[in-house]
Amino acid sequence: MDAADELARRALEIRDGNQARYAAGVAKAVEPLNEAGWRTALRAAMQDRDTDEINRIVDEMYARVGGGDPDYELDQLMNESFAEESTRLGVQVGAISTPTLTLPVIAVVVVSG
Repeated sequence: MDAADELARRALEIRDGNQARYAAGVAKAVEPLNEAGWRTALRAAMQDRDTDEINRIVDEMYARVGGGDPDYELDQLMNESFAEESTRLGVQVGAISTPTLTLPVIAVVVVSG
């Protein structure tokens, strides 16, 4: 898991989306409920400004969790992480909660500038 996290960090730093997605896949395969793999996959899609991929990842994340723990702390971690990243990349990110599940839904609007 540490190697995947390090590969992801380095890949995102140099904007290598393919390597970042590979690292995210490894991380999700090792620990499917660990937010690091999901965060990496979303960051790579955000760097590519690929809203279809972001939506696919979010759908996959919901399917994987399947209801989850209402006290799950992923919301705060994801919100903090994506607020910083979205500012840097010039995109807007919002979190939406459902009444029965506390899990972020990432909605990205690409802002041209």
